[in-house]
Amino acid sequence: MRSERTWSPERLDRPVLAFTAAVALGSGLLFGLLPALGASRSNIGEVLKEAGRGEGRAVVGQRVLAILVVSEVALSLILLVGAGLLLRSFARLQSVDTGFVAAGVVAVPIRLPEESYPDSGRVGAFYETLLERVRRLPGVADAAAVSSVPFAGPNSGNVFLPEGQLIPPGDQVPDADYRVITPGYLHTLGIGLLRGRDFSPQDRLGAPMTALISAGMARRHWPNEDPVGRRLRVGDPVGGPLYTIVGVVADVRYQSLEAPEIRPMMYFSALADPERAMTVLVRGGGGALERALRQVTASTDPLLPPPVVSEMDDLVGAAMATPRFALMLFAVFAGAALLLAAVGIYGVMSYLVRQRTHELGVRIALGAPPGALIASVVYRALSLTLIGVAIGLAGAWGLTRLIASLLFGVSATDPATFAGIALLLTIVALAASLLPARRAALADPLLALRGES
Repeated sequence: MRSERTWSPERLDRPVLAFTAAVALGSGLLFGLLPALGASRSNIGEVLKEAGRGEGRAVVGQRVLAILVVSEVALSLILLVGAGLLLRSFARLQSVDTGFVAAGVVAVPIRLPEESYPDSGRVGAFYETLLERVRRLPGVADAAAVSSVPFAGPNSGNVFLPEGQLIPPGDQVPDADYRVITPGYLHTLGIGLLRGRDFSPQDRLGAPMTALISAGMARRHWPNEDPVGRRLRVGDPVGGPLYTIVGVVADVRYQSLEAPEIRPMMYFSALADPERAMTVLVRGGGGALERALRQVTASTDPLLPPPVVSEMDDLVGAAMATPRFALMLFAVFAGAALLLAAVGIYGVMSYLVRQRTHELGVRIALGAPPGALIASVVYRALSLTLIGVAIGLAGAWGLTRLIASLLFGVSATDPATFAGIALLLTIVALAASLLPARRAALADPLLALRGES
């Protein structure tokens, strides 16, 4: 069983782009033309006559503005909760233990042509010679080869059956991923050997077939016992070749950082059955390593194309590209929403305070303390904000489930994120309402009574 993961370049989706442009253009026309049409149909004489008697309309206007504030807060909270969930998920993702140490390791993929390397003997001899020369390069700490490195290249798997065990009911034969490695692979990538031994130069073609298994595979199929020395059949549960388990290694993530469980893994010796396409991993070597690796490869086989040298850190980083992009996208929209909410609340509260100029002037003239006036304005802003927060929490509770597939280690309804974002938005709203409230409290009561401030 063999599967391959391919990467495709990102591109703009034309229907999505057209829909976005239509929404943006339609919004501008709707909110720009409607007020203009309303103003063009108004009788200027009637407007002037009603200038001093617009209390009823003012009340309606205040209600509309209140609805706008509540809507802004609710929508902003939904976006901010989504961004907060993705941020926490991304932080969890960065702290995931991959099972290996990528820093300081470079990967050099090599594919040998079948015409020049028709059998396993020649393939094995090439990689042994190449690795021996690479290890002699200045500064190189270790080098090894693997059929597929973590987070790059195809994934290989096969069925197996521990010796002495019966095939499970329903022919559900267990399966596991596998990698073909040379001796030193574990040390090069910093993978822990938990029990038994690593492969040695004696684990080659003609010798008894050996295998390493991951800790997860050992726990699942040999619970409460030592699997070292046990045997398993690979490929065919009845007549497949028998491999003796010589060691148990730490679990390693090869395909996905987000997967809740790590796939069981088997390792086979490349000296016994190498693959033509393998990746050479090198730890250390300094800045001139890339050129030196190309020279060594050319000296081992001049007909091979120059290899491409990649940093293992970059391969691991590519596995985080999707959650990183989603986080950036949500962060931009959430930041814009937070800014718009703050500006909107400030503008609406300033307008509402201006409409209450006469009332506030009377209260100041009658000796109302500035603190009481500030409290009344802030209370109005807080009440609208809390209504928006309540609606936003309800909306976020339902809509954040749409991004559940992008989350790792965080629930789509994480209470801490919901509470933190609600508190943040409330603080922002209060801060946005303090300035107009303070301005109203410090206004000159005579000017306020005359309607000049």
